[in-house]
Amino acid sequence: MFGWCGHLLRVDLSTGAIRKEALEDGAAKAHLGAGALGLHLFGAANGETIDPFSGANRVVFVTGPLTGTLAPNSGQHAVVTAVPPQGRPAVASFASGFGPELKYAGYDAIVIEGRSAEPLYLWIKDDVVELRPAKGLWGETVIPTLRAVRAATHPEARFCGIGPAGENAVAGAVIVDDQGIGAGLDMGAVLGAKNLKGIAVRGTRGFRVADTHGFVEAALAARAQVIAAPLALSGDPIDDVMLVASAATTAAPAGRAPGRPMGCVGATLSFATFTARSGARQTMALNAEALPGARAARLGDYRFIVDHGLAYGPTRQGLAGLGDEDAALAVKAMAAGERPAFIAPPPNAEAAPPPRHGGYAVGGYLVVPDIAPSSDDPLPAVAEAAGLCPLTGFVCDADTLARLLRTATGIPATASTILSIGGHQNA
Repeated sequence: MFGWCGHLLRVDLSTGAIRKEALEDGAAKAHLGAGALGLHLFGAANGETIDPFSGANRVVFVTGPLTGTLAPNSGQHAVVTAVPPQGRPAVASFASGFGPELKYAGYDAIVIEGRSAEPLYLWIKDDVVELRPAKGLWGETVIPTLRAVRAATHPEARFCGIGPAGENAVAGAVIVDDQGIGAGLDMGAVLGAKNLKGIAVRGTRGFRVADTHGFVEAALAARAQVIAAPLALSGDPIDDVMLVASAATTAAPAGRAPGRPMGCVGATLSFATFTARSGARQTMALNAEALPGARAARLGDYRFIVDHGLAYGPTRQGLAGLGDEDAALAVKAMAAGERPAFIAPPPNAEAAPPPRHGGYAVGGYLVVPDIAPSSDDPLPAVAEAAGLCPLTGFVCDADTLARLLRTATGIPATASTILSIGGHQNA
């Protein structure tokens, strides 16, 4: 198998059983793309509903064929599970080091089912896979949990987990990665119902591509394209969080260095400006010059809310009108399940969509590529399905993405055949 590791993990939290299985070559190629493969491994029939908080609900962490490669912005992985209230499977997308690290450990996916009687976390280091007690971590926010898990496992372990909101099955609970970015509305509550605090992984292996020389050439060509073309972003701002709906290549503003993302593996994208679609806010230059203190201050509210495991957009809008001290107390109360997760309905639903995507810190802003698949512009969804940041699809053309997939997997991908692989990303 090329582009994939060829193995997955099945974890039954009810029994503690952990099983390494072969990933069928035919399944990977037939369900090309992280979201499609995740839905296949989830296994629900079309239209089937599942009690999200039951042991029968599966949670699938899954990578794409380009995740963890030399291709630009290759840190993408997906999570698939049935979410409340409907109990239908949904797909969330993250950009961090977790997906690549999972592949470096030798696995393309983790399929989790059942429910533990006690809090646990999953530790993966190559062939060593263990369920470890997490009772002492229960009630902790994400950052202290990350520190404790790294101290107990490996200082460079990558992590995805939940805060108190997930533990208490609070509406709006998200999964949080080790960059402090949350995504997957209500997926945190699903992990909490399973008594799974999170997953830590450290990998020391690699995986093969079909044409090493050809892939390196394709990856370097793609990186050159991305570096040479800063993006002008358009979407909806929530404070200092930029929800990107579309993008176009542009020139950097005069006298300003383009902003580059922090947190994504192989990050080569650069961002020039962000403009609110409504035109209500002035265009902001997403430059790289913000001082570390300014970056931390801008994202302070985001980090605090997400560290408790809550979705930022709806929660922040629900806190409107509260002072800092009262807002902090309200967040803690929400995460503990002591009051409704969202104090009031968001005044503008379009400005606070469910956080399906994670994002990247850029010059003190959080850039979230909240982009739905579009028949008019399918390439962002294609890039995301393959394991790249969806914004890469605004820079790299279909021939470039097809060449990356072809040389990585050996599949005879063409500019026309790859256009359907992003269709399941927004299920």
